[in-house]
Amino acid sequence: MFADLDLDLSGFEADFHDHARKAFADGDGEAFVQLAFRGLLKAVVDNLGPLKKRGIYEQSLLTAFTDCKVNHHLSPEDLLDSLFRFADPTRLREAGEPLPGTGPFILYRGVAGTGESRRLRGYSWTSSLDVACWYAVRFPWLASPAVLTATVPAEDILAYVDCRSEQEFFCKPRKWSRLKMTREEIEAGAKARLEAIREAENAL
Repeated sequence: MFADLDLDLSGFEADFHDHARKAFADGDGEAFVQLAFRGLLKAVVDNLGPLKKRGIYEQSLLTAFTDCKVNHHLSPEDLLDSLFRFADPTRLREAGEPLPGTGPFILYRGVAGTGESRRLRGYSWTSSLDVACWYAVRFPWLASPAVLTATVPAEDILAYVDCRSEQEFFCKPRKWSRLKMTREEIEAGAKARLEAIREAENAL
């Protein structure tokens, strides 16, 4: 029955069309999105209806965000808002991992650059200050790196994942503030994050 749903595979290489159809039929939203080559989020946008009917929209959306190679600064903010509003809150939460506590959570977000791409109120936040510092300076050519902080109650958390050891919370805080950190302090936090990654890799 699910094979009859009209998928838009324009964002997939022709050689992967059958694999994408199978992933969809199997109810594997993660595999479906990861097969796209023209942007994971595009695969979700192009297939809103079918993914929702198949019951894997939320899993697909979360995968598109967590597996993004860079970030979503080119996606209009109102589009991202619409995508998360379209999600069923319970299914979206279940697509991630259990919350690491009852909250409220003190979260951080690293930003840089100017204009709309700075995304002061983006959806990806972390409970790790060092992780936020790394995101603030990972592109050293961008101006004005900064770390934001917000305290968010559990009911405002859309989903949580830790697949990359980044303690990533998906939410859009109602209020936030900028931490008073110099660039040197931010870079020190980013360095600590890289050292932690190397130690984890060496322990394998």
